[in-house]
Amino acid sequence: MDQQVIIYIHGISPDENLATIAKVIDGEDLREIQDPQRKMELSHRKEYEALQSGVKRYLRKENKQEEWDKAEHCFTEWGWEYQESDAQNLGASHRLKDAQHYLGQRVIKAITDSYWFTLLPQKAIRKLALYGLADAFYYISSDGRKSIRARIYHLIGNRLGNLLSDPDSTITITIIGHSAGSVVAFDLVNYLFTEDKLSMTELLEEANALEKNISELRKLREQHEMPFTKGDAALEDTLSFVKSLITLKSIKEDNRLTLRRLITMGSPIAMMALRSDKRIRDLAYGNRIPLDSLGLTANGKNSEAPLWVNMWNKYDPISFPVEPMVEESPNVKDYHLRTAWNPLNSHTNYWHSKNVHRLLARLW
Repeated sequence: MDQQVIIYIHGISPDENLATIAKVIDGEDLREIQDPQRKMELSHRKEYEALQSGVKRYLRKENKQEEWDKAEHCFTEWGWEYQESDAQNLGASHRLKDAQHYLGQRVIKAITDSYWFTLLPQKAIRKLALYGLADAFYYISSDGRKSIRARIYHLIGNRLGNLLSDPDSTITITIIGHSAGSVVAFDLVNYLFTEDKLSMTELLEEANALEKNISELRKLREQHEMPFTKGDAALEDTLSFVKSLITLKSIKEDNRLTLRRLITMGSPIAMMALRSDKRIRDLAYGNRIPLDSLGLTANGKNSEAPLWVNMWNKYDPISFPVEPMVEESPNVKDYHLRTAWNPLNSHTNYWHSKNVHRLLARLW
């Protein structure tokens, strides 16, 4: 059985007025909800619903919505969880939304208080840069990559648990990433579908070492009647993350996992291309990044390379084209779409844009 899976990776939307994501939506307090999938559906529900219903509207016109309806929709969130020992949280990534908000409030106030009159939209641009890029800068730090990657992989592993554990199932994935979430999506493809990343042997060794460490700690706690600590939770979080990686890597190695499409919207990937010596060497002499080093070549049961579609908008200063960054290929395509003329709205409005919905339906 082949199952189509659409994985959504949302960035933290720039909004200086939103104190925290922990609020009541339709009578439900996100802080009290234990089901992580329910939290995700609520947190960016309007965006997800707008995209899904918009794409279906155009597919319905062509009588092609059946495949979309049958797909498994896997929503991922990061940056705002409140449970300090949540099994999906490592480090402090779950407080990123709040840190970004409180810092932004003070910084924007200082800018507003010191401004002279100007016709240039300086304040709006600074807001977008601060609220739209802070999450991306955290993600590319060593702490951020570890904790956010762990959370995303853990969520995918949990959401697709039954499919991943079924030896007869095959999975074809489409990944849709927005803003900093597009960078996470890009790295997810790179990590899963290239051969020069962490090997299965290293992952199994790490899992065995963690299991041994956790077992010894549990015995020690029981002997001395010591309470469970955040450090214990972090070890279990790490083990859960490693096991999710092992599962995903194993089905990829068995050719049961196929990447069909990478969709990026409002993406700063080109701006953040120079994150390693390898990428600098790729680009320093006028060359382009090879697609095989990104995992964007034929994989799984698919004899054709996956499609990478990147949507950007000239009014969105965080979005960049990607074709100039990678080797020329008919499978990598930039689409310049108008989502809104206001910089703040143009960056967040991809989810609601009819132009985006129409294009996704055509690609589907």
